[in-house]
Amino acid sequence: MEEKSYEALCEEQRRPYLQWLKKQEQELHTECDMEKGKQVVRLPFLSCEESWTECLERGGITGTGQTAASDVGGKADDTDSELWLFIRDDGITDDRTEAVFAYYQRNGADILYADEDYFETRILEEDSEISGDVMELRCQPWFKPEYSPDTLRGFFYYGSIFAVRAGWARRMWKQLCWETGQKNDTSVSIYEFMVYASGQSQNICRIPRVLYTNGNPERIEELPGWHMEWKRIRNTNWWRQFHGKEITKEALVSIIIPSKDNVQVLLRCLHTLLEKTQYPQYELVIVDNGSTEENRQWITSKINELQEKHGIQLHYLYRPQPFNFSAMCNQGAEEAKGKYLLFLNDDVEIIEGKWLNQMMELAIQFHIGAVGARLLYPQAEGETGNRIQHAGITNMGIGPAHKLAGLMDEGNLYHGHNLVNYNMIAVTGACLLLNREKFRQIQGFDEELAVAYNDVELCFRLYERGYLQVVCNEAVLLHHESVSRGQDDTLAKKQRLAQELDRLYQKHPDLLHQDPFYSPNLVQWKKNVEYSCEYRFPCDYMVTPQLSRKLPKAHENRWIRKLTGENQSMLQIDSVEVTTDVIEIEGWYVLREHDNALLTRWLLLKHEESGEVYQVSLYPKLREDVEPLFAQDARTKRVALCGIHALIEKEKLPKGSYTIGILVQMQAAGGLEDHGKRIQYAPGGGFLL
Repeated sequence: MEEKSYEALCEEQRRPYLQWLKKQEQELHTECDMEKGKQVVRLPFLSCEESWTECLERGGITGTGQTAASDVGGKADDTDSELWLFIRDDGITDDRTEAVFAYYQRNGADILYADEDYFETRILEEDSEISGDVMELRCQPWFKPEYSPDTLRGFFYYGSIFAVRAGWARRMWKQLCWETGQKNDTSVSIYEFMVYASGQSQNICRIPRVLYTNGNPERIEELPGWHMEWKRIRNTNWWRQFHGKEITKEALVSIIIPSKDNVQVLLRCLHTLLEKTQYPQYELVIVDNGSTEENRQWITSKINELQEKHGIQLHYLYRPQPFNFSAMCNQGAEEAKGKYLLFLNDDVEIIEGKWLNQMMELAIQFHIGAVGARLLYPQAEGETGNRIQHAGITNMGIGPAHKLAGLMDEGNLYHGHNLVNYNMIAVTGACLLLNREKFRQIQGFDEELAVAYNDVELCFRLYERGYLQVVCNEAVLLHHESVSRGQDDTLAKKQRLAQELDRLYQKHPDLLHQDPFYSPNLVQWKKNVEYSCEYRFPCDYMVTPQLSRKLPKAHENRWIRKLTGENQSMLQIDSVEVTTDVIEIEGWYVLREHDNALLTRWLLLKHEESGEVYQVSLYPKLREDVEPLFAQDARTKRVALCGIHALIEKEKLPKGSYTIGILVQMQAAGGLEDHGKRIQYAPGGGFLL
């Protein structure tokens, strides 16, 4: 690898988003042919709080006022071939924007919106040829979800660039005016109208293109519409009429708590729930799958005390049986009398009073299936705040994951994912609320999923029946995670987890690697706690292992002894993740006292039972965290691209245990001279299929 190509490859991997943009530029030209007769009118705006009618009039659009009843919901007019393109006028677009919107509107979309990003201003380093100059780089892409009505009520996530079909929008405005009894009211904002109109549309399109570049706001409050919270909006006449009702007569909620031999944890949950919950109509159903007789008697006595003290119905179901979360929840639901069911782990602690009211305001809506809460870990020693355990579940390439898990619950995390209500593909069963009838429609939890993914599978079935899940970030609880059943850290538990993941996607093959509320351009194959752009370099693509040959034992041992003795060869396997159809291996390899940019590397997977060796091609992967380890070693050169990242097709490997190794070939700096092949296996590096 030449010096120039080495440095270029390092820089590319430092800025994956810029590489993603280059790929997008190559694809955009096919989308820029304007359809005949399609007119796009630009309408600049500064804030979504601006008046809808005043914004249109400023852009030369007239005739959006009140109409008669006979005109409401009328036929298409000559403006149905016209798009109104709203663009915040303090950002940047290019001359292809109108054409791209027209291209994506070809299927008759009523509303279209696109992704956006920001400029990052950097002052170049002193040793640069243009020292002190300012460079602006595009960064921080905001990849938006597919249409998410509850997210839209949280804040105006259409953002800085969106379009409406003109004729349809005129009819929606007339309909809104007629149904609310308003006349051409200039107080109705862009945001308010778009929330109303979105609820009436059957065709809303997210354009998977970054078409707008902002400045560099550091706070989400600077995004359009953030400051207009849905609590304020719902006080308008149109909101109350069309987008939900206040809870006037509270329905009974049955809170179902599975528990066994966890008396102190259970008691904390019950005490905090009964003392802090402000929602007045609820009952408690505790499902015990086999506590000791001593604990059973203790729980019974405490329940009697709490019932007498708080006047709340507490039902104690003692049913000895192997742990099966799904079965226990279904049993609790059969016993429950409430119109709504809330499944709650016994290691959850209530910390504020309105949590159930806030969740119920969402659960009563027809289109919503399961409602979750924002769950935080208890504050750790030495920290000033709480870390997030759950703010919704994302269905990534690697499988379902609690996004934002482990991050400090501070400020804005990826456009309010920890602050406002968001539609998600699933929410955790640690705190899950839904209508009893919807629970009955999908026949409850799948009891073949005894421990894991039962909550995700329930949400998948709700989604497939047309219901949307939402995480209610207003409702905040503490979760002492996995106190009840422990961590999934043993080999047996990992195997069970893999089996249950397989069953999840066997039941829902159409949702494998699919999530309408999570962009495929975001991280997919890592349990990364952050939402970050993942441009897929060659090292990130899935590969098929090739059967190589049985390595002669003497040859293998000779090289291991030689490399170990000289302390030249360093192979580190950081992690191995085995999921439904992928094996992901991460680590690094450095050959000391050599120029590592001249290495060609292959990953070796040795099947211990048969001795067969499978070979996997490796491509350079940036590991800047490893480079400082060799900073004092002048003879060990260019190690930044030492990373190992392999996504391997699981089905191409026979079952059994594997040892991970590496095969290295080194070439001379001046040519193709072969310095021989070196084989090394990582101590303790392996996995089981």
